[in-house]
Amino acid sequence: MILYQVNVNVKSDYKEEWRTWMCEHHIPEVMKTDCFLNVRMLESMEQSTDSEFVIQYVCKDYATLLYYRQEFSPGLQAQHNAKFADIAASFRKEFSIVLDI
Repeated sequence: MILYQVNVNVKSDYKEEWRTWMCEHHIPEVMKTDCFLNVRMLESMEQSTDSEFVIQYVCKDYATLLYYRQEFSPGLQAQHNAKFADIAASFRKEFSIVLDI
């Protein structure tokens, strides 16, 4: 199993708008690709000038993740950037799940 993690720093003034859009639009669109088994969204509890979020998507194998990144990710990222480019900065990491109890 593979964990695809997206870390996002959002300007705090836009946190609610960004979070609502992610939960109501972006994440459901990602899940409609059928590339991921589940998703979790986390918000940092630390106080900062920006709000920090982590979105974790799980897929069955690396080939599925590569397919998502080639076929769907560019368009979905473009939608996000068109709306939030100046207020949200993100980076992505991939992990192999070693233990999941």
